[in-house]
Amino acid sequence: MTTNNQTQPQLEVRFDLVRRELMIRFWIEKHAKDYQMKNPEAHFFTDARRTDVYLPILPSMRYIRACSEEFAICFTTPEAAQKWSESSILGHQRHYNKTEVSIKRNRTAAELDMLLGPSKDAVPDKAKDDKKDGRLPSRHRERSTSPPPAMPSKAGVEPKLRIGGSRG
Repeated sequence: MTTNNQTQPQLEVRFDLVRRELMIRFWIEKHAKDYQMKNPEAHFFTDARRTDVYLPILPSMRYIRACSEEFAICFTTPEAAQKWSESSILGHQRHYNKTEVSIKRNRTAAELDMLLGPSKDAVPDKAKDDKKDGRLPSRHRERSTSPPPAMPSKAGVEPKLRIGGSRG
């Protein structure tokens, strides 16, 4: 049985418990690279798949849940959700719950090509300056393989980020 990349789902969203970051797994490496170029928060780890792009967990994130066709992330305020949805590129703020951002699971390769395609701002001026001294622009560097330190918290208590199915 053959599959058509234009109609089959092309990404997954997961939470990496070791790294404590969101991970978006693309089926096509070009999509992962294009996404990382468009989202300054996105990065790769040297010991991960070249199709896995990581995003930091923010203090304003409250819970993450899987829905039938989407992956939902709840924020403390509608403003935080709006800001993250704009920077995430793939997410959209829900109209019936303004504190949630959802990422559609079943995007096709064609949809991702449209969303992640080249833009006139693909290489910022700072990136051009960094290339002069032979270094990769900072947002194109890979992160080390060691997990990040624990997220900061109040009075030594871990933040309460829930991961699960239902909103209870």
